[in-house]
Amino acid sequence: MAINLNGMHYVGNDGTYRAAEPAPKGVQTVKVQPIAVPAIIVEEIKEVTRNFGDEALIGEGSFGRVYFGVLKNGRSAAIKKLDASKQPDQEFLAQVSMVSRLKHENVVELIGYCVDGNLRVLAY
Repeated sequence: MAINLNGMHYVGNDGTYRAAEPAPKGVQTVKVQPIAVPAIIVEEIKEVTRNFGDEALIGEGSFGRVYFGVLKNGRSAAIKKLDASKQPDQEFLAQVSMVSRLKHENVVELIGYCVDGNLRVLAY
């Protein structure tokens, strides 16, 4: 389904993007693929990172801090809490969709994500 990144849209109950209104003429639309990794609930992220505590902190970069945690599915993960951004949810989720499908021996695999209010988290 095509979405207008400059207009109104939402994610339906089935996880697909839906346009709340048609894209105006002349506005470029982007076909968004499904996200190929599961969403992780914020409570699990906070639990496995000890509420983003210093004891779980393993690094810090230009876009946020990285924490170590073992997810409930048993996978060890580097959990990146992105710095506050004014990026709309739809744009972030479109990027997550693209990264979730990247599979290459030289690219760290995305294994989950979390969006909760202004909180944006990626699990690798």
